[in-house]
Amino acid sequence: MQKKLPRIIWILNLLIFTLCVYLGIEQAGKGAIVSIQEDKIGALTEERQKLSDSVFVMGRDDELSEKANDLGFVKPSKLVYFNQIDEALTANLNGF
Repeated sequence: MQKKLPRIIWILNLLIFTLCVYLGIEQAGKGAIVSIQEDKIGALTEERQKLSDSVFVMGRDDELSEKANDLGFVKPSKLVYFNQIDEALTANLNGF
C-alpha cells in the first residue's frame, strides 16, 4: 500500500497538469476567436461611420431637391387632411 500511494499521487498530478495545459490551450484558442470578432466589429463600425458620413454628404437639401426635380417629383400644391375615418375602412377592420 505504501508503494502505491506515491504512484497514485504522481498519476493524479500528471492528470491535473495535463488538464491545466489542455484548458490553457483551449482558452488561448477562444481568446484568438474573440480577438478576430473584435477586429470585425471594429471594421464594421468604421464602415458604418463612413456610410453615415457619405449619407450626410449626399443628403444635402439642395442636391436632393435637384435630384427629385430631375426625376419628376414636384412639391404638392395643396395638402388635404382627413379628420374622419372612412366607414368602409372601419368595416374592414372590424371584420378581422
